[in-house]
Amino acid sequence: MEAHGETPARGAPVNAFNGASKPRIAPHLRACSVNGLHITLIVNWIRANWSMIFNSGSLVATRLIAAVSGFAFWAIAANRFPTEAIGFAGAAITSMLTVGNFGMLGIGTYLVSEMHRGRYDRGTLFSTGFAVAAAT
Repeated sequence: MEAHGETPARGAPVNAFNGASKPRIAPHLRACSVNGLHITLIVNWIRANWSMIFNSGSLVATRLIAAVSGFAFWAIAANRFPTEAIGFAGAAITSMLTVGNFGMLGIGTYLVSEMHRGRYDRGTLFSTGFAVAAAT
């Protein structure tokens, strides 16, 4: 390895950041490596965890769509209705959502995680979840 500030040997690969030689890569990964990042390993990890990635992405997208829709609703409502009506509606909606979240007891998140694992029958899992939510 060259000392700091020296020119690398002729034909040696050079790292653009610090001038040091690049680490050696196995021949079967050489074509799939970009700046030392092994694309094959990443692709295999994504394939192995695709279901989890898709479920997580759908949860994030659902929350994002709900947030944007709520913002748009309140922006339009604030311009069309009096301040007192907006305050009353905001308080009513917030209290209804709070009671609903307590009533669900986190069953939605539990169902998503258990559906992926497949340990229980889906019909039994859903009916039990709905029964617990209805009972509260």
